[in-house]
Amino acid sequence: MNSFHAQLEYDLAGLGIDLQDFWRGRITLRRLHILINGLPITSSTKSALAGHPTWPDWQYMIADLIDIQMRAIFKDPKPYPRPGETERAQQALAVRTARWLEREKKREGGQS
Repeated sequence: MNSFHAQLEYDLAGLGIDLQDFWRGRITLRRLHILINGLPITSSTKSALAGHPTWPDWQYMIADLIDIQMRAIFKDPKPYPRPGETERAQQALAVRTARWLEREKKREGGQS
């Protein structure tokens, strides 16, 4: 069995669709394709394909806001962990966040 087959079967069952119906000729390949593409980013199938749990965009935005707030309070906080990101990616995010904060401080200082 394909490593993603179980996750796909689980996700489709949640929609009331039996994956075996594809093999029985009750669901066309086109419909199956549409159903798979329509699965949310947080579905078991898409998480398995990504190799880690996935978050919707709004959760990434909240994590970014947490990082910005933590940088405003603490000198060198660790970035809020995101699924599937390596420490290198988190460090790059920390650098981008720090640069953004510096630009904001300069901008605010120029308005005074």
